[in-house]
Amino acid sequence: MIKDIIDDAVHRMDQAVIHTRMEINKVRTGRANPELVETLRISYYDTLTP
Repeated sequence: MIKDIIDDAVHRMDQAVIHTRMEINKVRTGRANPELVETLRISYYDTLTP
C-alpha cells in the first residue's frame, strides 16, 4: 500500500517537473519567441481560434 502511494507521488512529481520545464522553455528574455503565443486562443466570430 505504501509502495503504491510512493509510486503515485513519484509519477505526479515527474509530471510536474516535465510541465514546469515546458512552461519555462516558453520564456526567453531578450528575444521574441513564437511559443509565447502558441497557446493563445482568440474569439473570431464567436469561435475560438488558435
